[in-house]
Amino acid sequence: LAKLGRHEEAIPYLKSFKGDDVMVAPSVLAALGNCYAQMGNEAQAAATLIKAAQKADNNLLSPAYLIQAGQIYEKLGKNSDALKAYQEVKDKYYGSTQAMDIDRYIERVK
Repeated sequence: LAKLGRHEEAIPYLKSFKGDDVMVAPSVLAALGNCYAQMGNEAQAAATLIKAAQKADNNLLSPAYLIQAGQIYEKLGKNSDALKAYQEVKDKYYGSTQAMDIDRYIERVK
């Protein structure tokens, strides 16, 4: 439903997902966050993406979710929250592909 642009309809299904898989569960949370973003609820979107990053806690998913959250925070004018998300990529996920470019995000919000 989310991929079809029916974000509001997708939310109950995403919220009802029960699972602990280290890749799927965080991805479902991120999809929920993206639905919120598409519906204009950026604050909820960013918070949900941060939760997805925490749940994943790996170099593959977490940096991408943190950067998405940071970009949303920037859009909301919450540069300190964006900086926190970007700094976590730099400090905790320094081995990720996204960490190679994270300094430009950090400098932009400083």
